[in-house]
Amino acid sequence: KNIIQNSNFRKYIYKVQHDFSTYDKVEAFIINPLKEELNLKINQISFKLKPYNSKIFNLQLSKTYKIKSNCLFLRPIFFVYKKGNFDTFHG
Repeated sequence: KNIIQNSNFRKYIYKVQHDFSTYDKVEAFIINPLKEELNLKINQISFKLKPYNSKIFNLQLSKTYKIKSNCLFLRPIFFVYKKGNFDTFHG
């Protein structure tokens, strides 16, 4: 059975355990592995992602990021930029 699935009833919350307040720019790369449209919220901002698609979301600067989704095992990748350099954080 496929462990990557969605739920119509339950929402999963992912908190990124890092302080992002010192960066110039933050992006989140998210893949929708589902055959349905993925609805998610990142710090109260709603996004939609078509089935089997991926997208890089430019995020408003914040100290922390909380992702709420109906997808189990959502694995976001965060790109952070500071003074011409960048780094990644895997979810």
